[in-house]
Amino acid sequence: VKKRGGVYQLEFELYTADNKKLIGSFAGLLADFTMDFGVGSGLFNLQETDYPLDHGILVYQRSSTNLPPYQFDLFLFGTGITYTETDGIAGNGNSLNFKIYSSSPNYLTSGTYIYSVNNPIEIFQITAGGYKILHDPLNLQESDWSGTISSGIITITRDRVNYTIEYNLYSGIKNIKCQYTGLLEYHTLIPTK
Repeated sequence: VKKRGGVYQLEFELYTADNKKLIGSFAGLLADFTMDFGVGSGLFNLQETDYPLDHGILVYQRSSTNLPPYQFDLFLFGTGITYTETDGIAGNGNSLNFKIYSSSPNYLTSGTYIYSVNNPIEIFQITAGGYKILHDPLNLQESDWSGTISSGIITITRDRVNYTIEYNLYSGIKNIKCQYTGLLEYHTLIPTK
């Protein structure tokens, strides 16, 4: 879903009760329409402390070749954090972020993704990631409350539009475990020439 002025542009992939797939799009005005995507629930555990997560964002980084593997930025946020294509991340709260590669440009494929900085980049690879506790985009200093991922795996199960995401990652010697269930709000960023 994208909104420009009062005009909405919707692209959808839906399933009926008998598992028939419906794909379509719509552009126009919608009376009293509200966007409520990316809603989910979960938490991440860092050093024996749980931090809540309540929504997720999936940003497809479209390349000029548009060939696999397809690069995504995956964000999981707690209350207080928002994301827009124009402003990026805003607000204060807990966050996890990852650069992750899928076999589809439309979603994260179910499977086990492994952290690796090896080239060439492959499907089911994570090349970067990090976490912030009480994320504040105006405070750029790193601390014990933030870090980058150094190893680990992410297991993703996709059921139509819902995801179950489980992490077992490390930031140095700090173990980060996470479980998130719900929708991921989808965005596409097109490279500028």
